[in-house]
Amino acid sequence: MRNVSSHAVSAVGTAADDSFRLFCHQKGSKHEGPHLRQGGGGRLRRGTRRRHGRHPGRRRPVAGHRLPRPGRRRLGHHPGRDERSGQCHRLRRRQGHRLLGRPGTETVKVKAAGCTLNRPNGSGNGRRALRAAVGENLGGTNGGPGFYEGADVRNCIDYARSSSYGGGSTPSSTGNYTYIPFGVDAVSLAVNQNGDLPFNMSFAQIQRVYKCFDTSIAGNPVQPRTIQAGSGTWEFWMSKMQINETEIGLGDYPCLTGLPRTQEHDGSALTGNLTHVVPFSSGQFVAQSNVTAISNLTSVPVTDRRGAARLVGISMPGQAVQQPLVGGTTNPNFGLRRDVYNVVPTAKLTDPTIAATFVGPNSAVCTASVNDGGTNRNVVQLFGFGLRTTTLDDLNAACGYTNLRFNS
Repeated sequence: MRNVSSHAVSAVGTAADDSFRLFCHQKGSKHEGPHLRQGGGGRLRRGTRRRHGRHPGRRRPVAGHRLPRPGRRRLGHHPGRDERSGQCHRLRRRQGHRLLGRPGTETVKVKAAGCTLNRPNGSGNGRRALRAAVGENLGGTNGGPGFYEGADVRNCIDYARSSSYGGGSTPSSTGNYTYIPFGVDAVSLAVNQNGDLPFNMSFAQIQRVYKCFDTSIAGNPVQPRTIQAGSGTWEFWMSKMQINETEIGLGDYPCLTGLPRTQEHDGSALTGNLTHVVPFSSGQFVAQSNVTAISNLTSVPVTDRRGAARLVGISMPGQAVQQPLVGGTTNPNFGLRRDVYNVVPTAKLTDPTIAATFVGPNSAVCTASVNDGGTNRNVVQLFGFGLRTTTLDDLNAACGYTNLRFNS
């Protein structure tokens, strides 16, 4: 079990998406400032940090976060990151916040007393943990109102990191939870770069493969792979492929059930499998290719799990091929793109710490930067995401936008 230090912000993040970082206080910092805690929903609290004579251990977020109250200590979401990758991303931010990577899959403790839970794997599970933290009954074997997978998480989590909007393709301006965008991600298909599958495909070709209509592309055999349940990336991909878990479970798509599910954003599933393909986040791909820069600029160790994966260009109906990456960064005009979010209970939007951290274009999350040889680099972009400064619509909104809501 990972015990998250009590004087930093703690969050519960999804275990697999280490590309989505959350803010939290830097550990062992001499700076003072509010602390944030996150979990797949986490808790943020205000307070000052203690000085440490030594560099303290890295903290990890939980898939829900909880906001600290005055005088309380917080744990940092993205004071810990994807444990699977053994990462704890920390970015120094004004007011002493750090943007951290995602947590791992082990048990995490986000408060000194109580608040021990399984770290949610995938942003869908992170949002569920957040809902339980505000007292919802998730049903099933969770344990009743306020319980997540048997653990009492009431008041343990203040916000969640999510790679998908809970309302699907239909935006709403009302709901108990507000989805605050911080970046733009693209999701493409990853192929083994050593195989014979083409590096450019049409959307129709990919959709036919995932509906099990076709077993080859351009005459080359292809085997589609699925991602772990609870993954926001998998939810997004299924919506684009027009398939769902119920249909998969009923055997409607036999080509998707013969192999184990892979962990999202992990190219090892393609190692030695020249015909296999799997959805992959461009933000994750960029972050994993920026290992040295991220380590040098943020002291955050990132594990490169791309393996032999290569992201393909995709042509949407009636359009030319677009590449998911342009100039080493996410292409914000890629056909299969999505906003990525910090999710907070709508009732907490006016909390001073929540507002300063997430709300509006001048929030800490939207403006965090690091100095790279005299040039300021935006942290969101450093970790692979596009940064949108103009709102096109509710599902393509500027960083810090607060009018997209849903009840889960």
